[in-house]
Amino acid sequence: MDKMLVAPHDEAIVILHDDYRVSLTRARKMLDMARGVGPSPVKVPGGRTIVVKYVRIPRSGKAVYSITESAPQVDGKLALKRLMDEYGLSERRAKTALNTAWDEGHRTVRAAGRSVILIQYHGRGANQSYMFSIEEQA
Repeated sequence: MDKMLVAPHDEAIVILHDDYRVSLTRARKMLDMARGVGPSPVKVPGGRTIVVKYVRIPRSGKAVYSITESAPQVDGKLALKRLMDEYGLSERRAKTALNTAWDEGHRTVRAAGRSVILIQYHGRGANQSYMFSIEEQA
């Protein structure tokens, strides 16, 4: 499940530096990009992915940044391989699950002898490949 933190500018920089080991210069650039261009996924040390969003509070003139940590995003080929190798899904079932996640935004699948797996589609990646996240639900 996604972890989300909300903080004003200076606190967001400290969170990015302390919790996600991002340099202070890069943290400032990430906040500037979120404010100017919009949110985009960023890989941080430890194999994690975060999304920084700029949020303006209506009628107050104040703004905060939300930092959302989610499961690592992988391209479609790696997602297919993980579903087959790690979770024991057949190739047909794994492809069907990925196609449904692409179409509807998410898909849950029960793995052989395991808990439920949540597959989420996150849009196109840097190389125009389809990006997914796969996480086991409790």
